[in-house]
Amino acid sequence: MRLKINILLLLVLSFFSCKKEVHIDDDRFRTWLNPDVEIEKGFTLILKTLVIKDDVFKVYYTENDSIGFNEKNTIKSKVKGRNEVQDITFYFPKEKQPIKFRIDLGSNKKQEFFKIQSIKLKNPKNSLIIHQDSLLNYVEILNKSLSYDSINNYFKVIKKPNRKYLPALISNKRLTQELVNWYENH
Repeated sequence: MRLKINILLLLVLSFFSCKKEVHIDDDRFRTWLNPDVEIEKGFTLILKTLVIKDDVFKVYYTENDSIGFNEKNTIKSKVKGRNEVQDITFYFPKEKQPIKFRIDLGSNKKQEFFKIQSIKLKNPKNSLIIHQDSLLNYVEILNKSLSYDSINNYFKVIKKPNRKYLPALISNKRLTQELVNWYENH
């Protein structure tokens, strides 16, 4: 009987210890499957934020000062709602040098607010952390779907029946110039 249990245990352990490796060439998909992967020489944007309900965040970007955002230059991240601050990381294709951003803060209309503790931008040679108290020095509220409560330091979602739901932030001239300087001093 003991021998049968040992054999069964051995079979179960060998079954669960087998790893299936998946090789995907596109960096965006590789990081989606394994968010701990660092992309060599790539640009990364990390939102340290409180998101209470499950949601999907998007970052649109351009490699110039235009606001001609499109789906081709978009990175999406599924966010699991939590009652604690979490990092939402967006990895950019390594050949991209983003200058202008639009950060869509979710599509879940049940979300009431977003509390952004910081935004970190980095590439192999530069890094910038924008803390909560200076956030509006680098980004602007895109439209009337958001308002900023400076006393409690959070973005409140404003929902109106005849208004498109699009809580979003957009990089301003100061942040754009900072990124342009990164690439010029490269």
